[in-house]
Amino acid sequence: MAQASLAAPLRRYCSQHLFSPFKPRHFLFPFSRTSSYSLSQAQALRPVVSPSDRDAIDWEEERSKAARLADRKSRNELKREARRAVQWGVELSKFSPSQIKRALKVASLEKEVYEALMLVKKAEVGPRRKVQLVQEGQSNDAAALMQAKRPLMRFLRSLSKRTDE
Repeated sequence: MAQASLAAPLRRYCSQHLFSPFKPRHFLFPFSRTSSYSLSQAQALRPVVSPSDRDAIDWEEERSKAARLADRKSRNELKREARRAVQWGVELSKFSPSQIKRALKVASLEKEVYEALMLVKKAEVGPRRKVQLVQEGQSNDAAALMQAKRPLMRFLRSLSKRTDE
């Protein structure tokens, strides 16, 4: 009786796939033209997730979504940071090139930041005029790099001013 109950699913499987015109009959003809992909897909097992694990996974996803939303800044905050970075770059460009190189080396900033600061140094800066940069794309990259090192650069700027006086 136990053997008959175990054989019933096998009989159903054989009857479904044996007479189907669309299914490969790889168990009857081992040398038939069935792709290894279709065979591996038929035999692949899906991982079983218990209800307690599912709740934990959902909780982690919700927590990560909340963290992403909290980390996201508003457009106005991003604009303020960009303005601060540009002002910081203009102030830093008032130093001599050797001082700028020294400060950027200590802060371990990229070469593009130095090039952008040299562009700011060469550009016309007036009280009512905007800074006109030759290569705007470089200045945006430089502003982002400088923004990350802002506290260190404030300290270096104050040190440079003290040593020059």
